[in-house]
Amino acid sequence: MSKVANTLYSGMKVSAILLAAAVATGCVSAKTALKGIGPTAETWTVGDGHSLWGIAGSARVYNMPEKWPLIFKANRDTVSDPDLIQPGQVLRIPRNSTASEVREAIQHAKSRGAWTVGSSEFSDSTYLDQ
Repeated sequence: MSKVANTLYSGMKVSAILLAAAVATGCVSAKTALKGIGPTAETWTVGDGHSLWGIAGSARVYNMPEKWPLIFKANRDTVSDPDLIQPGQVLRIPRNSTASEVREAIQHAKSRGAWTVGSSEFSDSTYLDQ
């Protein structure tokens, strides 16, 4: 086995052990753990201090914070203010966005006003209606 393959294999073993420990101790359910790992995570459980900007910027999600509106739009039924998400919320992470949807999301992120907690901006409503 090559040095790179061996390193990757070792990393996967450590990840599997940590995941098994988290499930065994009840920190996460097996269903949640499997949905929330890897580069194609379909959900994200919000933790203390998380923001849509930070979640979208995560390597596990998009590795590009400006794509946070994609997450906001996918979760419009549970997130009324993109500046205010709560620990414990489980957010859907869209994976099949079209190029046009990604462009619209990035444009909204770049043109949206300052972050204000407690009230959604008019531009957020406009973006959701597109």
